[in-house]
Amino acid sequence: MTWLKLTSKALYLMDGDQYLNKVDLESRPNPNERSIDLPISWFKSPEPPTGIVVALKASAEPTPALEPSAPPQASLLAIHFAAVPNPWKTPAKPHRTLREAPGFRHGEG
Repeated sequence: MTWLKLTSKALYLMDGDQYLNKVDLESRPNPNERSIDLPISWFKSPEPPTGIVVALKASAEPTPALEPSAPPQASLLAIHFAAVPNPWKTPAKPHRTLREAPGFRHGEG
């Protein structure tokens, strides 16, 4: 069952004691006010939030449900591509023309 937690920094979509998603609060002209755009998708999900906890003086923000235990995919791709030789640093091989290709016979086909 999901629920909402509002702190002085963000609105969190919670599951248990960890958050699934968050939206940061935005400043307003009045320094005592904050605004937020509610993500409607949270309420259209199969398990919409059923309650809210307001913790404006919370000492710590919630932790994400999925702690990164491995590097993100982008880092893995960067490592993968870094291992590929750079074609611009290796000497270029001259290209053969079609006439120079083995087995080419002009005029047949």
